[in-house]
Amino acid sequence: MRAILIAIAATGIVGLAGESRAQPSNCYSEWEFSSGGRVVVEISACEYTRGGSGFYRVEHLGHETANVCWTLLFRNGREDRQCYLGMPPGRVSRGSCFSCNRGSEGGGVRDVVLRRYDVR
Repeated sequence: MRAILIAIAATGIVGLAGESRAQPSNCYSEWEFSSGGRVVVEISACEYTRGGSGFYRVEHLGHETANVCWTLLFRNGREDRQCYLGMPPGRVSRGSCFSCNRGSEGGGVRDVVLRRYDVR
């Protein structure tokens, strides 16, 4: 009896994972930040096309590992401060962001400030 329950539970988990689909999204704004005359960080604000939350996307375009810190400024006056310490070159990082969706009470991202970019 115990083996049957484990098999059913395992099958249910696999079935749920197999049915997962990425939601269609739209990145509506993009900011580029330079250091030494070269673009080193690109940050995008994105939302899911079916509503709900959104996300931000940070791409490190520099050639060396760096500490990267930024602030997302929302249309409702709020802000979200984030850092990625030790971000390798070429890395793309995403973070969930309810207020990034322009249909949310945050109204979407109006600006991004790069607070820190230190090569390690």
